[in-house]
Amino acid sequence: MTDKAKLAEQQARGERARQILEDPLVEEFFGQAEEETMTAWRNSAIDETDVREDAWRMYQALQRLRSCFQTTIANGEFARHQLLKLNQTEKS
Repeated sequence: MTDKAKLAEQQARGERARQILEDPLVEEFFGQAEEETMTAWRNSAIDETDVREDAWRMYQALQRLRSCFQTTIANGEFARHQLLKLNQTEKS
């Protein structure tokens, strides 16, 4: 696979990740999961350490998943800029 093809693939993956992350249903699900997690943490009794730890782990997992999307989006943007540079160089 050529460099241009790899960059084009990265760009396409980034755009797809953006579409998924910005989908209203996905946004709703992330918000709902985060709210449920924080509610479980806030409503836990003082002796429910396991509940709080589980809520913290769930929240961290949600943030990690969101971060994976955001990294793929950023990589796609970088690839798009690299492709533009390559195309301009080829035209010169």
